[in-house]
Amino acid sequence: MDIYLIEERPDSEPIRRLVPTDILPTTIGRGHNATVRAFCSMGVPNSIRGVISQVHATIYRGRDHNLYVKDGGTSPSMNGLFVAGRRIYDEPVELREGAEIYLLPRQDGWALYLSCPVESEIDLSDPRATPTLGFENEVLRTQLDRCDRKIESLNNITEELSSRLSLYEQQTLSLRDALGKQGRLLQQQHRANQDQDRRLRSLRLVLILLAILGFVGGWMALGGDAESLEMIEKAILLVITLVSAFAGLSGGPLDALAGGRKKD
Repeated sequence: MDIYLIEERPDSEPIRRLVPTDILPTTIGRGHNATVRAFCSMGVPNSIRGVISQVHATIYRGRDHNLYVKDGGTSPSMNGLFVAGRRIYDEPVELREGAEIYLLPRQDGWALYLSCPVESEIDLSDPRATPTLGFENEVLRTQLDRCDRKIESLNNITEELSSRLSLYEQQTLSLRDALGKQGRLLQQQHRANQDQDRRLRSLRLVLILLAILGFVGGWMALGGDAESLEMIEKAILLVITLVSAFAGLSGGPLDALAGGRKKD
């Protein structure tokens, strides 16, 4: 089977060149290292020349001894290959009779493609005799396989995100429980502080009453004169100061009472 590289140019006849397949692999591109160079002559605009890579396609023989063409050489080309109007990415395409693989789809009268002319009679009752349909089916299968892989990848990502979301929800619940417990502990501590304040206020009132009663009782026991009154006053203030310092009762009525007596 012969394989031709066809260059179409505006206002001129197509240039048809036989692609050698006796020594494989055969590379096609505009670079100096390509086996078959294309669109490297004068008169090709840069907008067209730039579409073709240095090594745009490679023809090789597969394990089944059939000829295949793949995109690029050691790396993919810039613009890929096209079969039946659809771009081919990673999968090689088998070269069969009737096949047309475009390196440059038709654009403003320019085109570059590989052509495998039909050399034998075509039996329309044989599905294998209509390679164009076969190529379209291969392209569709390739695209479906690629979509299946993407869907599988998306499903894996979705499962991972769901797992992370479930973990975050559990951590959120745990944090809420911890915050609730901490809030309840703070409320208990607040109530305990309020109870302690009430007890301290009660104790202060009791001490004031005891001081007043002791003052009056001591003064009356000593005859009620001014000298005994001053002595009892000093003793009561000393006792109140010591009790306040021991119990931590600073401020409030006790200090006011002690301060008032000192001013007197």
